[in-house]
Amino acid sequence: MEGAGPKYRKDQIVTWPHYEKSPGSPAWGDATKEMQANAIDALIDASKKHGLDTSDTAHVLAIARHESGFNPYAAAGTTSATGLGQFLDKTGNEYMLGGMNRWNINMQSDALVSLFLKNKDKAVKLHLPEPYIYKYHHDGINSKQNEGKGLSISYEKVMPQLGNIYNVIQKKIH
Repeated sequence: MEGAGPKYRKDQIVTWPHYEKSPGSPAWGDATKEMQANAIDALIDASKKHGLDTSDTAHVLAIARHESGFNPYAAAGTTSATGLGQFLDKTGNEYMLGGMNRWNINMQSDALVSLFLKNKDKAVKLHLPEPYIYKYHHDGINSKQNEGKGLSISYEKVMPQLGNIYNVIQKKIH
């Protein structure tokens, strides 16, 4: 489980985010252990529903861990990013995460798995390695291969988590 990340100062918060509208603590990882466990379970359930294997499920969980610390109420103060996958409004709307759906843990989980599959499909079609899945999550699916910060974040923050998360999932399902 994750501990809370830093909170934004008032002078850092822009006018359009959902940071001050979050029904829970908007800080990264600042959810009860029970809520984080519920988020993990919802992500595993969504992964099963979409037919993901254990490795891909671990990748989805690593993305959620990095993006929100498994806090479904996480919200950025500098963008419109919210939820387990920190979806911006535009992407969230594509997955019906507007209005009160924005905070629905099951819809967030389904959306994150669906976006993961879309990003994985693009990386596979382009014969790119697995770290590009998160790169497209962070930078957008239409970003060029060498633009944005997503690839370096993937190598530094997301990919190193896969082994540990995979092992936890294996213990949980056996």
